[in-house]
Amino acid sequence: MKTVISQRTKPPLLSAGFTLIELLVVISIIALLMGIMMPALSRARAIAQSAVCKSNLRQSGIALATYTASNKDWLPGPNTSGGNIARNEATPKELASKTSPVQNCDWISPLLGNEFGLPTDTEERIIELCTNTFVCPSNKAKYDYEYPGGFINKVDVTSLKVFSYSSPTAFHAYSFRNTGKPVTDAEIRNAATVAPGYVPKMTKIGSAQRKIFVLEGTRYLRETGGVYQASLNNIRYQNDGGNYMVWGPATQFPGDPFVIGTPANLELTDTARKYAYRHNDGFNTAFFDGHVESLSWQESLDIRMYWPRGSRVMRANFTYDPNDRNGMTIK
Repeated sequence: MKTVISQRTKPPLLSAGFTLIELLVVISIIALLMGIMMPALSRARAIAQSAVCKSNLRQSGIALATYTASNKDWLPGPNTSGGNIARNEATPKELASKTSPVQNCDWISPLLGNEFGLPTDTEERIIELCTNTFVCPSNKAKYDYEYPGGFINKVDVTSLKVFSYSSPTAFHAYSFRNTGKPVTDAEIRNAATVAPGYVPKMTKIGSAQRKIFVLEGTRYLRETGGVYQASLNNIRYQNDGGNYMVWGPATQFPGDPFVIGTPANLELTDTARKYAYRHNDGFNTAFFDGHVESLSWQESLDIRMYWPRGSRVMRANFTYDPNDRNGMTIK
């Protein structure tokens, strides 16, 4: 007997696609999820970048311990690693070394040149320090121009990132050959001065746990029409810090990126965020004992962290520290 299948028993045809409303609902859900996830992803990326930055600073702290142990407690800086450059006395052989300073105030090359395997060529070493080796991943700022008398020939200086890290100049202050001529900029002595007889040695800085060896931020900005521009400086041109040293955010200094308004009305500026306060309106720093901290911009204003023991505040109105006073001795 032949079986006849009713047409009505066939399975219904499935829809060939989504309706416009269904597509809009799916797109809306995806957009909502992305909106929820993006801040979390941004925070995770910022945390990761800060971790890499702190790792750089920890390496500098370890290297400092090795350097000072090998050099009778002397700190790397103008006199122990670059004084002959400032005096134009460096020989070609001295300059052609992984650890030779690229500027007279370069503490990075003497400290980390061998560890990082930096190039022996001066200009190549600058390029490496600006692009790969000792760079905070949150640092996006690039140089705008080269200071008069510059020497970068192998690359357009505006393609280089600004140096990510600096060391407080006051710890490296000293005089050439006991002549009394300071390595440091005389202008800063309007705000504070180091103690008579100070030399840049670990035994002279004071509490290693609360004195900053390395902090984020470069220096030397020029302001034109409200716009700040960063410069890369010549190998023998600067005696007051160059690209490698700063006075720190507690001290007012024209052209320093740590610009946060006026002492009477402090606020963090976009310029300060770009060149220094890169991590959640704060910056990472390594202390002389080797430990690393993240400081908020308010915490960074303590002048005691940037000057050695025995230094004296000369003009408190030239600082951003709300707790210092004229004649105060820094401990």
